[in-house]
Amino acid sequence: MSTFKEQYAKHYRDTKVSRGYNYHFIAIEPAAADKPTLLFLHGFPSHSNDWHYQVTHYHAKGVLFVCLCFGTSAE
Repeated sequence: MSTFKEQYAKHYRDTKVSRGYNYHFIAIEPAAADKPTLLFLHGFPSHSNDWHYQVTHYHAKGVLFVCLCFGTSAE
């Protein structure tokens, strides 16, 4: 059985904003345009793996899921 990070590896993204901060996040595209967007935020000492039940649940429903990841994001 694969780990959460292995299962969703293709959905991890990094972006650097104009102020120079880097953000590491998970972005899963919705299955249909009429699906809502959910934004889950977590902070220290949490990490994206803590959201694996929510990601799995909403991903199966085709909802866009965005989770900012603490570990490699700017503090």
